[in-house]
Amino acid sequence: MAIYSGETVNDAIEKGLKDLGIDKKHAKISVIQEPKTGILGKFRKEAKVEIIILTDADLEKKKKLIKFGIIGGVIVFFVIFLNMVFSGNSTSTDSSDNNELSVPIASSELATQNYESVVEQFKNAGFTNIKTTKMEDLITGWLTEDGSVEKVTINGQEDFESGEAFSNDVPIDIFYHTYPPETEQTDVVVDKESSAENLTSESSIENSINDTPEQAESSSSMEDKDSESMSEVTDKLQYTVTKKETQNIITGDVAMTGGDGTKVNVVISADNIKPGTYSATWTPGVFGGSDPGRGYGLIYINGDPNTIQIMPEESMVVTFNEGDTITFQFAGTGKNDRIRLIQE
Repeated sequence: MAIYSGETVNDAIEKGLKDLGIDKKHAKISVIQEPKTGILGKFRKEAKVEIIILTDADLEKKKKLIKFGIIGGVIVFFVIFLNMVFSGNSTSTDSSDNNELSVPIASSELATQNYESVVEQFKNAGFTNIKTTKMEDLITGWLTEDGSVEKVTINGQEDFESGEAFSNDVPIDIFYHTYPPETEQTDVVVDKESSAENLTSESSIENSINDTPEQAESSSSMEDKDSESMSEVTDKLQYTVTKKETQNIITGDVAMTGGDGTKVNVVISADNIKPGTYSATWTPGVFGGSDPGRGYGLIYINGDPNTIQIMPEESMVVTFNEGDTITFQFAGTGKNDRIRLIQE
């Protein structure tokens, strides 16, 4: 082992090899110090290298080490590669055995989405057992859009996270809001009081409340129909209009019960709902009534598309004139909701 100096590392190596009379192949060279120029020619340092002479036996040993190093590296590489391949196959096999897929969306992200978009997302993720369920609870579509998702259940579970794993054939049910199918409005029969005077008054109400304004005009010609014909009307009863004559004379108190989108058509007259200004309220039925968060009442005056909306726990002031055709609609899924009019 010998140490040699020079202005550069190469100068030091050449000096050492020449001094030892060997070539680079038979030398093990280590740089001890890099050259430094110093400041203004001061503190300058030369490069220093250490040279060890290698014999032929040392060179042979070095070759073997390099050879074994290469072979070892190749073996390690193949071991890692094979491990990755078998690990991937194992994961693929497990996944194939379980048929597990990741949910594409969290339950908390469904509120404003259209059901068709949600169905497409689950299909694209690979799920196969997808069902849609209509919630036919829309009346105007003002508060909730047609087709908007209410909830999604996966195997009956309503809460789930995006990326959560389920089998590809797990039951998925998508519930969404839509309008109910159009149904014919039915004639309305009036609850009768025990006295003959109330019976006469309420009979006029019964004959003036029909499916359409045109039917309301023609209803007067039906007053002479026999009791059998009247029974047929009663059989079609879906909701009821009640009017207490003793209260009507004083305040014009009128209450209508119904629900599930049904309508009550009335022509304003002294014998029916009297002309005047009323405070209108909507309340859900006690038994089988609509959800207060989704139900409300609507009032159309002479077919005007600008409806008057009556929300729960609120009252609206409306004025009816003689001869006006009024349509009252029960916007909700209940069966016993009530619209009440109290004359001011």
